[in-house]
Amino acid sequence: MLCPECKVEIADGQVNCSICGWEHAKETEQEWVVLGTIEDRPFADLARETLKSLDIPAVVVSRAGFFGNIGLPLNSVFDGGKLGVFEISVPQSFVREAADTLDMTLGDKWRREGV
Repeated sequence: MLCPECKVEIADGQVNCSICGWEHAKETEQEWVVLGTIEDRPFADLARETLKSLDIPAVVVSRAGFFGNIGLPLNSVFDGGKLGVFEISVPQSFVREAADTLDMTLGDKWRREGV
């Protein structure tokens, strides 16, 4: 199983993620969906922290790989000059609340993905 917080492999039977401390016992198995995309790292961080403050689990992953996660989108040469894009995912049960929150918080700084 992958940790929903940091995407590190968690061994079967292990209760906590050894990297970020996420507790499997606190979470129930839910389907996670990509809620939308954000093009700027600071806004992606703001989205995650805003949702977290409302007790909405959220994971932000860079489509640009590791260097995109630290703010260095290396794929811009191949993507026609676009900056790295960050996907934000939430459990299915939080989609509506999370989307409404991001609409109010980020406005046009984020883009919904089919929800």
